[in-house]
Amino acid sequence: MGRNDVVLAREKSQCAAVWRQENLCLVPRFFSTACAMTSPEASLRIGLALFLPGFFVIVPSIAAVIGYAAWKGKPNNFGRDMYWTAFVAAGAASGFLMVYAQRMSADVRSWQYLAQLACFGLGVLLFGVAGGCFIGIFTYRRRSSPQDPSE
Repeated sequence: MGRNDVVLAREKSQCAAVWRQENLCLVPRFFSTACAMTSPEASLRIGLALFLPGFFVIVPSIAAVIGYAAWKGKPNNFGRDMYWTAFVAAGAASGFLMVYAQRMSADVRSWQYLAQLACFGLGVLLFGVAGGCFIGIFTYRRRSSPQDPSE
């Protein structure tokens, strides 16, 4: 590690300490990961722009669509056990991706921030799928086989 790296790391930690003192730590760590950017508020705005619509619009919409499909008995090869399996798998993948994105702490000006946003967005989508499969466990209804009119 060169002298410039040490100086840069010290400046980043000092910047983070000053910024947190000024804002009294009202912002969770996830939304204030990049201190060396031009504006710390930009990270907060980007994070909230993804977080709020994602969890309050997209996730319930996905869950409702999957729950309605389960109530109609679609897809035909799914049953309660398959909805349970999909719920566990999607929930675990969603949790992993969102926690990984939270702990990435990428700078807004780097390509890693796009990877962080992509991981978090995919985690949110999988969270909606997991919620829909959970609803599908309880609303699943087998489709009755069509009656043959000749009988």
